[in-house]
Amino acid sequence: FQLALPMGKCQSRSCPRRSSSSGCAGSLPEILRPYTADTELRVDVEGLRQFLKLEQGEDGERAEAWIAERSSDGALPRLDLLLLDEAANAILDAQAAAREDPRDRALSDYFISASHNTYLSGNQLTSSASVEALSHALRMGVRVIELDVSDGAKGSPIVKHGGTMTRPVLFSDCVAALLEHVHEETAPLIVTLGNGCGPEAQREIARSLRGILGERLFVPPPDGPSELTFEAVAGRVLVRDKPSRCVPELLALVSIANVRIAGTQKGGSSRVPEDGWRKARLAAAAAGRRSLRVPRRTAGGCAAR
Repeated sequence: FQLALPMGKCQSRSCPRRSSSSGCAGSLPEILRPYTADTELRVDVEGLRQFLKLEQGEDGERAEAWIAERSSDGALPRLDLLLLDEAANAILDAQAAAREDPRDRALSDYFISASHNTYLSGNQLTSSASVEALSHALRMGVRVIELDVSDGAKGSPIVKHGGTMTRPVLFSDCVAALLEHVHEETAPLIVTLGNGCGPEAQREIARSLRGILGERLFVPPPDGPSELTFEAVAGRVLVRDKPSRCVPELLALVSIANVRIAGTQKGGSSRVPEDGWRKARLAAAAAGRRSLRVPRRTAGGCAAR
C-alpha cells in the first residue's frame, strides 16, 4: 500500500524526513514511523500532534480538540488504523451537514447522477430495451434517465434506440417501473424524453404519465414553475423534453426544457420571462405542434442540454 504524498523535500525544518534523499514519498510504514513509538506504529499524543502539524498542516485548537476526542480514555489506536477511521477522514463535516437542511436549496445547486440510453440492456445497436435495465440504473442511484420514444403499433409509444436494430419496450411499462423508485423521501427523478412521436402517440405519452404516476408526477403550474427547490419536487417525477416538439397535452407536463442555450450573455440569465411559458402553451393550443416556437426555459436557472 502506497500513500501518495507530494514529491520533493518537506518545507518544514523540523520534518523528520527532510534530509531523506527520497523526499516525501514512501511506503506507509516509512512515512508514519517517525511519529510512532515502535514498529507496530502505536502512537502517543505528542507523536500524533507532530503528525497532524507536519503531514496534515493542522495545529492549534482544532488539532488539540481532535487529539483530545480520540485520547479521552488515555490510549490512542495505531496510527495507520487511525488514518482508516471513517469518522476521522470524512470528506464532509457530518455535524455541519446535520445542521444544514440540504432540501431547501434550488434544484440547480445539486449534483445529480445522470445516464444515457438508460433503457438499453446491452450495446446501442442490437441489444434490447428493457424495464430491467431501467430498474437497475435506478437502484444504482441514477436520478436522470433517458427514454427515446417513437411511434409504435396502433398508436402505442415505444422506447428504443432510433435508427438501430434494438428491440423495443412499451413506454407505459417503463413508466410503471419508475413508481418503485419514487417515494416522499427520495430525490426527484428527471425523465428526459427523446421525443420522436407524432401527435397521437404524444397524447398517449401524456395519458400514461398522468395515469400511471398519479400524484408522483410533478405537473408545473400553467405559467411554469418558479425556481424549483429540492424540497418542492422530492419524491416526484419531472418530465424533460424539447418543447417545440410537444403537443399541448404533453407540453403541460414538461418541467425542464431540453434545448440548447444560445446567445446568453456572460453573467446574463437563460431563464424565460415569467409569461413566456404561458404564451408558449397558448401558442401550442392555437397553432398546433409544428408551428410552435417556445422560449428557452430551464428549471432552477440551469441550462438543460
